[in-house]
Amino acid sequence: MRKGSYRTVDAEQVEYLADGTDPILFAVGLDDDDLPEVVQQFPYQELRLEFIDRDILICVAALKYPDLDRTAIDALYDELPSVQDLALLSVAAIALCFRTHKIEDALQALRRRVEAALVVDEEEKPPALSVVPLEEMVGLGAAKQAALDIVSALQDWKSSAIDWSDVPRGLLLVGPPGTGKTELAGAIAGSSGIHLVATSYNDWQQAGSLSHFLTAMKNSFDEATRLSPAIIFIDELDAFFSRLEFTGTGRNDSYDVKAITALLEKLDGMAGREGVVAMGACNSVEQLDPAIRRSGRFDAILRIPMPSLPDLEQILGQHLGTKAGGIDLRACAAAALAKTGADCAAAVRAANVVARRERRAVRTEDLLEVLEGDPPNYTPEDLFRLAVHECGHAIVGTALGTYAVGFVRIGAKGGICNMTKQDELITRGVLQRAMMVHLSGRAAELLIFNEAAAGSGGGSESDIARATGAAIDMIASLGLGDSGPVWFGGLGSNRAFEKAMNGHLPEIVDLLKDAGHAATQVLEINRNILIAMAEDLVGRRVLYSDDLRRHLSNVSFPGVEDKWAKPKHRLQ
Repeated sequence: MRKGSYRTVDAEQVEYLADGTDPILFAVGLDDDDLPEVVQQFPYQELRLEFIDRDILICVAALKYPDLDRTAIDALYDELPSVQDLALLSVAAIALCFRTHKIEDALQALRRRVEAALVVDEEEKPPALSVVPLEEMVGLGAAKQAALDIVSALQDWKSSAIDWSDVPRGLLLVGPPGTGKTELAGAIAGSSGIHLVATSYNDWQQAGSLSHFLTAMKNSFDEATRLSPAIIFIDELDAFFSRLEFTGTGRNDSYDVKAITALLEKLDGMAGREGVVAMGACNSVEQLDPAIRRSGRFDAILRIPMPSLPDLEQILGQHLGTKAGGIDLRACAAAALAKTGADCAAAVRAANVVARRERRAVRTEDLLEVLEGDPPNYTPEDLFRLAVHECGHAIVGTALGTYAVGFVRIGAKGGICNMTKQDELITRGVLQRAMMVHLSGRAAELLIFNEAAAGSGGGSESDIARATGAAIDMIASLGLGDSGPVWFGGLGSNRAFEKAMNGHLPEIVDLLKDAGHAATQVLEINRNILIAMAEDLVGRRVLYSDDLRRHLSNVSFPGVEDKWAKPKHRLQ
């Protein structure tokens, strides 16, 4: 009988069941009240099972597979999962494994379920806000020094060495997901010995309606005040839409305006509250309402870059801890290029799962397999095409003189060319050169293979999408298109996209064609470098530092149209 159906048991049924010598087993929860009252009238023996262990499974196997002899049953003990691993599975999941006809199939099913449960268990563990002290954190750029300054100021304020007015008002961290923004906030709190109240737009929104949202927001700020000295860390600030995007006709405009207004009031209200520092994080500062970025709410806005090769090597070592001794950290760091610190932490956890499953130490191969994904199924021709594409980006970026190439890599999940663009005022020429760089990988494929693969397109972060986005920004947001100073919407906004596509598609197409043509001109004159560099990349999988400079130092810029060249003279 199943639990839950006992309420239908009556005295006649119990008498019928009791009419015999065979034992009757009832499977119930921890509470005796789960037994129907009529059954509780009879004496019964309680067999309490705290957890399922190997001994119980040995008994199950012996009953289920009667052909097993004593030797085979004894050998099962070492083949069964550990008690800790079995604790990850439900009783029903374990029982299903033993519905197979052979013990070998049952063991294989158990191992598969444990393996899946281990992965889920590792993924669901909340990562520590800071696994290393603030002083030892790497890959944070200028944000690290700003964080150290806040810690120093908070410690001086706690010792009454300075007034609260001398403590930085706040820090806004900008960077891709996983670059360590939340971890940095935790490290600041830990280093300065103060409380951290971590929250986000999503946390507040989950509370329900607008009134619940505003209440949840108030509670977070009140908690920070109660625990002061404290840091209130607000993630996902770019989820608060800029009020410049609102038309007054949107379904959620009123909700979003009131949410932003309330946040601004809370941030302003902290000016008179000693002991609370506000920190915020977002992926794109351009999407923020300008009022959030105003000085006094966040004194400093700092971008956290993607970690470099040396940074990744150190980050992997920190997450591996004492297990790092036998790992080739440089090889793993090369495989982790273009990944974040969070990606590295996840890779170490996944590698630990593999090692635990096989009851051995973590190996370099475990980390490489996680970081690089499944073994590549590319043909040699495919790998060469990937290499040509990425080297095309590197060569054109170098030729233009405004891009610094960090590394070029190809692997199981495709290729990447890591470039950093030097800061300069946005002009029409700057945007044209950006389009040229975005389309240079595709141009390289067309030059060498006479056709391009689909890899340049696809998602919103693809080469074609970025080039198109630059053209739309030029026309619809920055007033640098053929129509002159007109504004349809903010940078990257849906309004700007729709207006540009509906009224300026021919101009966009012409801009992209011109950019592709200009990129081809640069690559034609550097064709030999392109081929040699791509062949080298196929063999090495990653070009970095001296290997990269050896190829790019000979790149030349041809006499393309003046609009594509970097200006030689600037006003002083």
